[in-house]
Amino acid sequence: MRFSGTIALLPILLTACVTAPIPSRTAGILDEKVVSECRRQIDGKMYATVQKACAPVKRYTAVDPVATLDIRLLEHDFDILMRRPEIKQYLVDQAEKQDPTDVVKLAPMYLDLGFSQLRFMNAPEAAIPPLERALSYPPAALDQKLRYEGVRSLLTAYTRAGRYDDAIALTESYQPPSGQLGMATLASDIWWQRIRAAQDAGLSPDPSWVARRWAILRKQAVSGEATELRRTGLHCIMPLHEVKKMFRNEGQALVEVFVGPSMSPGAAATIAQSSGYARLDETALAMAQRIQCAPEQTPARFRMPFLLKVSAP
Repeated sequence: MRFSGTIALLPILLTACVTAPIPSRTAGILDEKVVSECRRQIDGKMYATVQKACAPVKRYTAVDPVATLDIRLLEHDFDILMRRPEIKQYLVDQAEKQDPTDVVKLAPMYLDLGFSQLRFMNAPEAAIPPLERALSYPPAALDQKLRYEGVRSLLTAYTRAGRYDDAIALTESYQPPSGQLGMATLASDIWWQRIRAAQDAGLSPDPSWVARRWAILRKQAVSGEATELRRTGLHCIMPLHEVKKMFRNEGQALVEVFVGPSMSPGAAATIAQSSGYARLDETALAMAQRIQCAPEQTPARFRMPFLLKVSAP
């Protein structure tokens, strides 16, 4: 129903396009020399001047609805270059030279450098120093949203780099703004990843890791961030934060779960009946695998239905 207005206007818009083509509002002002110079500086990675050289191209594509494919590709290559950590490091270095005391300017730049290393280059070790530097500045240097995003990224970098103690220490020292995912939930998942990493390496997890995660899970169950699974012969807790709120379609997966004895640090899970959506099945398995049981638990096997809303695969 919400598209009815667009459908009704479509014939009018199409007629207008046929009878009166929209001319380029910037036709003739993007000189070929500008295009060539922008391309030369992108290919040469001329960080000092490429933004100025390509600024006319960005302005052109912003207002011209019929920019050529070559121009769009040029803009794409410029955007990719601007995402690379090398240019972000260059910009940070220049800002440090200009005024090393301008923390309001420097903190977001270091944060952006860390994001680039982590997300664009998938280099967690390289991401850690700039993220730590950004978060070391006084609170006023970053707004709450940016600081929270920085903390989440630093936790990811620590965990991917195997620096679990640093990650746990960060969850214990930082209080997120209201409405954001709590540190207990993040700490629970970090402990789970540490435990699983040991298991995947063929090692027995330290019992203290399992005990600390169980203590966190019990707090989560009280706060509503986890659900207790209680029935005859079963006392386990499953964190809930793996459910993605942006999913659109709905389906149900039936998961078969096997839990071991004495605070088993993770459950074995398989799909007994698929929901028909790969992403729902993956989410259900991820949630089931994070189940942890009480000290008195004996081995048990059971099935759990997961009714979730998921996006189309």
